[in-house]
Amino acid sequence: MPQTHHYIRIDVSPPTSDALALRKLIQDAAASTSGLVHSSHVDVLWVADSGDHAVLRTNPLEAQQIMAAIALTPLSQNASSTRLSVAKDSPFLPSLLVTGTDL
Repeated sequence: MPQTHHYIRIDVSPPTSDALALRKLIQDAAASTSGLVHSSHVDVLWVADSGDHAVLRTNPLEAQQIMAAIALTPLSQNASSTRLSVAKDSPFLPSLLVTGTDL
């Protein structure tokens, strides 16, 4: 069966529970690193109650572009002090689960 989604768990600092703000930050970073024509689609599936973790869903063909944009977020978003980092990625959503109380 072909893969239809790729999942990315990110760390967010400072914490935010605003999924729309996270999505906008990632979309803007993707657009600034790859241009508007090649900007990727990303869904924020979950944000931890504490706001310091989130899970994203994207197309498998665009996952590397999204992760690169996340890595470059502090450089591309001069007005934002939000820092994102990739904690884990996988085509299998349950593999992103961690032990702890945030999931």
